[in-house]
Amino acid sequence: MSVTLKKEIIQTSDVICQKYNRTTVESDVIVPDINPDILKVLDVSGYVTITEKNIRSGKVYIQGTVNMTVLYAPDGEVFSSVKSLSSTQEFNHTVDAADSDGTENLSVEVEPENFNYTLINSRKISLRCTVGANVKLTRCRETELASGVASGENICVNTKKIRVCNTTVSSENRIVICEQFELSSDRPSISELLKTTVFPESTEFTLMENKAVAKGQVRICTLYISADDGSVQSFEHTLPFSEVLDVDGAEEDMEGEIDYSISDIYCEVRDDSDGEPRIIGIDLGLGTLIRGMRIQEFDVICDAYSLDGNVSLTTEPTAIEQLVDNTTSQMTHKSTVTLPEALPEIAQICDLSTSASVDRITVSNGEITVTGSIKNTILYMTRDDSMPLCSFTDTSEFSHSMPAPGVSENSVCDAKVFIEHTSYTMNGANSVDLRIILGLSVRSFITENISPVIGIEVTEESSPGKKPCITFYFVRSGDTLWNIAKRYHTTVDALKECNNLSSDLLNIGQQIRICR
Repeated sequence: MSVTLKKEIIQTSDVICQKYNRTTVESDVIVPDINPDILKVLDVSGYVTITEKNIRSGKVYIQGTVNMTVLYAPDGEVFSSVKSLSSTQEFNHTVDAADSDGTENLSVEVEPENFNYTLINSRKISLRCTVGANVKLTRCRETELASGVASGENICVNTKKIRVCNTTVSSENRIVICEQFELSSDRPSISELLKTTVFPESTEFTLMENKAVAKGQVRICTLYISADDGSVQSFEHTLPFSEVLDVDGAEEDMEGEIDYSISDIYCEVRDDSDGEPRIIGIDLGLGTLIRGMRIQEFDVICDAYSLDGNVSLTTEPTAIEQLVDNTTSQMTHKSTVTLPEALPEIAQICDLSTSASVDRITVSNGEITVTGSIKNTILYMTRDDSMPLCSFTDTSEFSHSMPAPGVSENSVCDAKVFIEHTSYTMNGANSVDLRIILGLSVRSFITENISPVIGIEVTEESSPGKKPCITFYFVRSGDTLWNIAKRYHTTVDALKECNNLSSDLLNIGQQIRICR
């Protein structure tokens, strides 16, 4: 006699490919005729934008641009000033994904790891940028599993709870911010814009029905030449934003996350009401990568028996990637950066650019420890007329532990780190104290090979012969109430009631009464 089972459809995301590799993008920049010669390169910085990505023939193809800004000390009569050059270089990068069939969900994140340059001559500079690309391919899979018995009162089932995380929604959008802001009264007017650096930060993110609400702020650091005396000035301004984005398939009960990237920046100087160049207009494009995840718990039948007779079980081996833990945390990283001896002393810090990356994740004694690197690039003004502007980069290590009681050393952990806030304090002319607040998000998974029951059939009814009213059983190593109940065709609840047990815990040698 076949037993009717309750079935559940479980959707999981299998990782087909996940790789991190690098490519080098090179560009030669010629100084325009209207600009003076280069005496010394002071700073090279920029950002990376993805313009296209796709999967073809077992490979991931990435197209993008590297946008670089060069600040340099000019030669000649205008030596005391600073000039800037811009360069945009397209690149193509290919990542092998031999296990792909082209139907997977594709996620690509890129970041500039470092910038280098070679001064060819006073009118030409060769730029190089190392671009890191994190490529991830996932494929959705549906598995039908039995969660309980729909008919058959005398069938006892033992279930196992599984917890899965499935990325059901992935959407890319673009936020356009067109704003303007005025310099504070203590700042001189603008003669020339040198550099604009943008740092997007998320403050709130929620998913709705086919929508997402993204709130955040953009910290804008502007470097410019004073119209009063030709000195280098810096100004920082924060622009809040709030956008409702279309996200097909999103639902209110999903967990969501959003990553921001810079797609384009355009700045211009505008006059105020008095005709003074004191207003900065900015057109900013922010790329967004939105993920909607559904975390679900299911009961899966792993064993069964009949109180009336013998049963035949049909099982189907399958691998399930289970979500073990989903943890967020925050830490404060403090460090002191000392100026290299070869560089002049700091008069004023113009810009602090901070990035963080995860290098290692370890699990031990119920804790997850995330170790990574923090790279700080400090652009500052000096009191040395021969080198009015300088920059240097310092790298430090961070380590943060979080409690994770259900995570084992066999777990696979995926960690992300975010820069939530940066601040600094001058510690003399040669040292800077940095304070950086990091946000950490860690998901822990384990792939478990299980053999769930997909079919139950009663093969033989028990004979009506006489059975003892009470049987005594002494607990052995490895015994559970379920195993004992199955052996004697009773129930776990009956064993608990007969033996006045309040829990499922057993001790070796413990006497258990089997009541009929």
